[in-house]
Amino acid sequence: MNTIKVYKEVEKYEKFQYLRPDYVKAISVSLDLAKKYTENLSQIIVSDFCCWTGSNTRKLAEKTHGIEKAILIDINSKFLELAELSGSKIKKIEIINKDILETNLWWESDLVLSIFAYHHITNNDKIKYVMKIKEALKKNGVVILTEIYLPNKESCTKYYNKLINEIPKDKFIPGLEEFLNQTAESDDFEFKVSKKFADNQFKENNFIKLEEVKIRPLDNTFEYDIWTFVQVYK
Repeated sequence: MNTIKVYKEVEKYEKFQYLRPDYVKAISVSLDLAKKYTENLSQIIVSDFCCWTGSNTRKLAEKTHGIEKAILIDINSKFLELAELSGSKIKKIEIINKDILETNLWWESDLVLSIFAYHHITNNDKIKYVMKIKEALKKNGVVILTEIYLPNKESCTKYYNKLINEIPKDKFIPGLEEFLNQTAESDDFEFKVSKKFADNQFKENNFIKLEEVKIRPLDNTFEYDIWTFVQVYK
C-alpha cells in the first residue's frame, strides 16, 4: 500500500491542490454549475461529501445569495476543524465527522457536492456511495460529480506525468512533485475508474445526466475515458 503523506498536513495539501491546473479549473466549473442549477431557489441546503475544509461550499455561498444549511461530511477531523471556523454566507453548518458510507442522510438537500470524492471510495463500495447521494437529495435535487476518470494504473501514471509537466516550474514548491507521484501510485486512497464505469452506475440507479463539461487535458493526448469531468445529475 502507498500512503499519501500530505493528507495529514492540511495547509500543505490545500496549497498543493491549488497549484494543479486540472483541480483549479474543475473547482471553478463545479461551482458555476452548482450556482446555475440552484439559482432559482430561495433557500439552498447543500451536502458536501468528503468536503475536507468545506472551502467549496463556502465559495458557493459567496457566489450565490447564500446557503440556508450546509452539511459538511469528512472522515478527517483535522479538515473539519477548519470547516467549523467558516461562517461566510452560510446560516447553519452541520459537521459530520464520519465515513460517508456510514452517514445517515435524510432527503433534505437541494444540492450534493461530490468534488473529487467518488474516487476515494473503493470500487466495490462505489455503488453504496451513489446510493448515499440519492439518500441525501430532495426530489429534483442535483449532484455535481467532479472526477478524474482513469481506467487503469498505466493511464493514471500518464495523466499525472502530464500534469507535472504542465505546472510551470516557477510554481513548484517543495513536496509538490512527490505528492503528485504518490497520488498516481496510491493503492489505499485513490480508486479511480473509467468514465463508462461511473456513467453506468449513475444510469443504473435512475440518475439523469443534465450536463457535463470536459476539463483537462484539453489536447488529444488521451482517449475520451481519460479526462477530468464535471457532470450534473438529478
